Amino acid sequence: MISDKVKAIIANSGIPKYKIADSLGISRQQLSNKFHNNTFTTADLIKICSACGYDITITDNKGTTFTLSDKTLPAIGATKVLLPPLTGAAFGASSCF
Repeated sequence: MISDKVKAIIANSGIPKYKIADSLGISRQQLSNKFHNNTFTTADLIKICSACGYDITITDNKGTTFTLSDKTLPAIGATKVLLPPLTGAAFGASSCF
């Protein structure tokens, strides 16, 4: 589950979860609900990674990359887009999640 990957990123960063919730503009309970229900939006994931010192990079089969960070959110309009389930080879150990 993506929630497990997000928990690992937060744990590795050493940033308290209440600060992560603050960076998302939500309460700790709402963040807990996102973990429990696995309902992170793309914007949530970008903001969490940015708060923890990471960017998300997507690479297509041709090697073209696109980096998502808190600076790109307005440009891509990702405030309400749900991230599709990531499974299999496309969800490798070398990725941020």
